Amino acid sequence: MLLLLVLGTSWPLSSKAQLRDGLGVAYGSPPAPALLVETLEGGRFDLSAQRAKVVVINFWATWCPPCVEELPALSRLWHKLGDDGLLVLAISVGESDETVRQFLAKFEPTLSFPIGVNLSPTTLELWGVQGLPVTYVINKTGNIIYSAHGARQMDSEHITQRLQTLLDE
Repeated sequence: MLLLLVLGTSWPLSSKAQLRDGLGVAYGSPPAPALLVETLEGGRFDLSAQRAKVVVINFWATWCPPCVEELPALSRLWHKLGDDGLLVLAISVGESDETVRQFLAKFEPTLSFPIGVNLSPTTLELWGVQGLPVTYVINKTGNIIYSAHGARQMDSEHITQRLQTLLDE
């Protein structure tokens, strides 16, 4: 019989997520998969129509504490770099429009970037989403340059500088 002991492991005592800084480089800069999603505002977001723009795509859910913790940083990032051409899209995974609307109505600060809803399971598969939150950064030529699995301080100086470099290319 194999007995496994895990020593020195500490579990968080708080439900507050620990937001990390930094993005992982996407090996080989693969082309971003197709993405067409409805938005809460009633429109559609088509990634293929966003060529020549830098796009941050975040997959999240209202029941996911790290996701919820990350949303204000995404909003601040959008406010910092949106005028320079950065697009931010946060896509709610597996929840009804009404659930997302009710959640966002109480959310502070108010989010002003697009929120995607009604995502097909096939899209999650194409994007390789296996956990939440997950964020991808797509460059102006439509390639995935960075990714982050787990919550990040998306408006940190380090991440902001990386994204500004992509915007300036």
